[in-house]
Amino acid sequence: MSMPYDLSKTGRVAAMFLLAYAAAEVLFTWHSFQLFGFYDAIEGNLLSAVEMDAEAARIDGTGILVAGVFMITLIGCYIASGMWIYRAATNAQAVTPNPDAIGPGWSVGWFAVPIANFWMPYKALRQHWDGLAGSGGPSWPSWAIIWWLLWVFGNATATVGTRLNFDAQTIDQFRTATTLDVASSVLSIPAALMFRKLILDMTALSADARPATTPDLEEGQL
Repeated sequence: MSMPYDLSKTGRVAAMFLLAYAAAEVLFTWHSFQLFGFYDAIEGNLLSAVEMDAEAARIDGTGILVAGVFMITLIGCYIASGMWIYRAATNAQAVTPNPDAIGPGWSVGWFAVPIANFWMPYKALRQHWDGLAGSGGPSWPSWAIIWWLLWVFGNATATVGTRLNFDAQTIDQFRTATTLDVASSVLSIPAALMFRKLILDMTALSADARPATTPDLEEGQL
């Protein structure tokens, strides 16, 4: 019997988008430091009104490009990673059938459920690792909890920073929001790279695994 899904292609695509997303976060951080320089120039009265307008237009234009690249890579990550998680969950059930394990649909769906998305996706991926590894395979990596904490805090920081950006009225408020944006990127970059490794490791587990043989199939083969 063959596995329900070959994870190799989906895993490679997800890994590629995660690398692109990490690069986009670096680009986003670079733009944030451009903003810090602009705030300093405003507070220090270093620019004339004309220069300030020109610099603001330049930074806004750059920000639109950076945001576009960021959103493309982020959406690509969501789609590719979601497809991979669904298929990995299906394969895990085929290798180690477990009616109590989180199913393929909810393995993806829990990411969109407020509060529960703080731990349920992590629980699901850990179950799927164990399912793919079987009784004699490698155990869930100890570093995975670090990946998940980075992911959770990175997303939480980004959410707060975005809200502050929308509500900001003063340079200090904009500076605080931008600082949170940088902090989010610092957390999200290693999280993306660690998730990439987790995907590649689980894809390798799936390639080496074999579906369980049900009793009915065994009887039919005798």
